[in-house]
Amino acid sequence: MRSAVLFAAVAAWLFAPIAHGGNSDIVAAARSQIGVTIHYDPAYRSLAYPGGDVPADRGVCTDVIVRALRVARAIDLQRQGPIRTSTTIVSAIS
Repeated sequence: MRSAVLFAAVAAWLFAPIAHGGNSDIVAAARSQIGVTIHYDPAYRSLAYPGGDVPADRGVCTDVIVRALRVARAIDLQRQGPIRTSTTIVSAIS
């Protein structure tokens, strides 16, 4: 449930200003994963901290967002610490 809320908050933040071009770098980074991240794989994996990631060809929707933020803005959500609210997410990446 927490992942779904986090995803919804980030997705809303990412896609709302597309008409204004404010997040086109993040959108482009996410789109660049089309054809790369081809396997939906929700399995738990132990990751390196910080900067760990599942293999690029697999993951879930939040993995795509995490990768896009790393590429577009050099933001690593692992380093942001515990994210408790959507307000924290928006202020962390604004």
